Amino acid sequence: MGVTESVRIFLAAEHESYPVRAGTTGVVNAPGYGITSRYTPLNVQLPGGDPSLSIGTNHVVQSSWNPVGGFTDVYSNNVWSLLRDRDQVRNPHSADLLGSRSVLVSVETGGPDGRLYVPPGAMTWDPEEHAWSAVGPGKQAISKVVFDLRLGDWHHGVPMDINDVLFPITFNIEHHVMHNHEEILDSDPHATLYSSGRLVAVEVIDGDTIGLYVNYWYFDEDEIVAKAGIWPFLPWEMYHAMDQTVHAGEADWYSSVARAHSGNWLDMLDADDVALVRGHMSDLRNSGSNSIPDFLYDTRDAAYVNARYDAAMSWMDGKGHAVISNGPFYLSDLIERDADGVITSMMLKQFDDPTYPFGAGHWGAFADFKPLSGDVAIGSLAPVTGNAYRYGEETRAASDLAVSHFNEYLDQRGEMWSLKTIHIDTETDPAAALAGLVTLDRQNIKLVNGPVIDIITQNVLDYANTNDMVLVSCCSSSPANTIPGDALFRMLPDQRVHAAEIVRLMTAHPDIDLKHVVPVGIDNPWATELLGVARGGFEARGVTFSEIITYDVNYVQGGGFVAGAEMAAAAEALADEVRRAAGQSGAPNVAVLYVGFGEGPLFLKAAASHDVLDDVRWFGADQNTASPNISDDPESAAFASAVSFTAVQPSVPDNFLTREVRTHLAEGSIEPSPYSSYVYDAVWVLGLAILDAQSSDPVDVIQHIKPAAMRHVGAIGSTELNENGDLESGIYQAWLFSEDGQWSRYYPDPPGAEPSSKRTCR
Repeated sequence: MGVTESVRIFLAAEHESYPVRAGTTGVVNAPGYGITSRYTPLNVQLPGGDPSLSIGTNHVVQSSWNPVGGFTDVYSNNVWSLLRDRDQVRNPHSADLLGSRSVLVSVETGGPDGRLYVPPGAMTWDPEEHAWSAVGPGKQAISKVVFDLRLGDWHHGVPMDINDVLFPITFNIEHHVMHNHEEILDSDPHATLYSSGRLVAVEVIDGDTIGLYVNYWYFDEDEIVAKAGIWPFLPWEMYHAMDQTVHAGEADWYSSVARAHSGNWLDMLDADDVALVRGHMSDLRNSGSNSIPDFLYDTRDAAYVNARYDAAMSWMDGKGHAVISNGPFYLSDLIERDADGVITSMMLKQFDDPTYPFGAGHWGAFADFKPLSGDVAIGSLAPVTGNAYRYGEETRAASDLAVSHFNEYLDQRGEMWSLKTIHIDTETDPAAALAGLVTLDRQNIKLVNGPVIDIITQNVLDYANTNDMVLVSCCSSSPANTIPGDALFRMLPDQRVHAAEIVRLMTAHPDIDLKHVVPVGIDNPWATELLGVARGGFEARGVTFSEIITYDVNYVQGGGFVAGAEMAAAAEALADEVRRAAGQSGAPNVAVLYVGFGEGPLFLKAAASHDVLDDVRWFGADQNTASPNISDDPESAAFASAVSFTAVQPSVPDNFLTREVRTHLAEGSIEPSPYSSYVYDAVWVLGLAILDAQSSDPVDVIQHIKPAAMRHVGAIGSTELNENGDLESGIYQAWLFSEDGQWSRYYPDPPGAEPSSKRTCR
């Protein structure tokens, strides 16, 4: 009864490793790290917009701060990670490799068993001659990685340059090679600035682009990229002056060496060490011609070198420390110590410099992270009915296969989400396509695979742009849709590349001395724009280009295309123009350039009724290439053979993915075109962007489209996109309709048609 009726007070003690002030947003709670990763200070927002963030920790530093053998405790590294950037970083939630200050251009590998030849002009550091030298012929490496470097200013305002980037290479080699009884640069021959990844050579492509050749291979090419990268944390002159301090025996890089020597562990925060480093820098500054170090790749004059020294000494004088780096924050002079000299607090300030590449919110996708789960729906816009129905059937089949494969990939990664496709029939009708896109938007499905054809794209793009939607199109290529920064990403180059290939084929053809081109095609923006672009190419080569002849076509659902009066009239107009051109230039010097869709066999039959039209060569564009309809219709096939009909289409490599796509479509009785592979890769690029963003929000996903496309290698090979969001490069192939009534390759794939060993996700 006493217990039942007594007054009881219960106390609960909560143990929280990482307490955060109430109302704080932007916290990055990463697996394995909690909130202590650098992304929390980069993203956190305090209540009321308070600009001052206080971070409490057991210690501020416990080890020496130096870039070679320091930063051996977690507390120092927590601060140091905010003061310097890395070349590559990892997603704190998935550990996927992400570009930071080094943007991946390409990675090639001959591994595990093959080798790549290193260009003879590529450079390496010669420790015997103390100079950069060419590797010469015959040098090989396992892998090559090319980076675009995001250079900017150091914290003290001096611009970074290639000398800063390459200094770690000279440092590593100088400290690992004995120089024929010469005195080596440093008393510690094992000092190292970075994991060199068995570096073979470096190719300086321009002031901010480098190729690195390494003897390293791993099945996950992320690891090759991570192993190859180099990036400096301090300016070269700071490394150099500190190394002089160590070489003079006044300090040591490593704590173990310092203990063995009963000496000093070099520390960029220690006032005495800073004075030593500054003194050596002053000596270098005042050494006349010797002030220019021999390790500089881009040799400069004394004015450049001395300006570097002066700026660094001014920083040390003003701040009282030697920490000059390139990260989002810099270390101010507000460093407090207790009576024993132990640092108790540091003030970091935002590096508000216009050259710094990452603005506010750049890493915001990592904040308040909630992993994706369940189905992530994407739309698919394709014409299953209407006169482009054949491409719609192909698109759906290739898209469904890609979704299936991508979901297998997600499952292998242990992801908790999967892709789901909502198919919309655009009916080959711009109005129906727009209505379908609006339907997807109202269902909050803002990520779309498609549209397939340009006439649809042009009608839906404004809506997508104004309603935060993302379109990844396999086959749109109209120059009118080449718009940087819009919602459309295209897995083809724009038609200027296609037109250039057509012009190249026709003007260099060995069987015709081309003087005059007569163009004809369906009255459709894709066809007329392609012919219009080609006109400029021909005229630049002195070839006459007639006015474009167009026709319309009727399509009956279930009954196919119907030749109308316009098609017959176009064939007659074509005959008249060819007759006129032949009279001027001679029939052997005249060619027809025909651009049509699935109605092509009907137009060829209409043309066959005019004798003059089989007196000249015919050329065409991709939509007519390898069309099954021409070979299936005897009259069309006979005419195509008589005029040696030759057409140009995008080429896809013969790899396991393209074979799998073709097999899958054939099982569904669908005749595959090369575009099925482009559809397949469009789905993968969209899926990878969702994966990287860990979000289906289009505002997040759109930021990851280009990086995902850059590292992916799929059915078409490299899927890298240019600044306009179009495929960076495309390989085209000519096909000839031969006498046996079948399509065959007119000439072999040009160099580069096979995919390079770039990044792959499968």
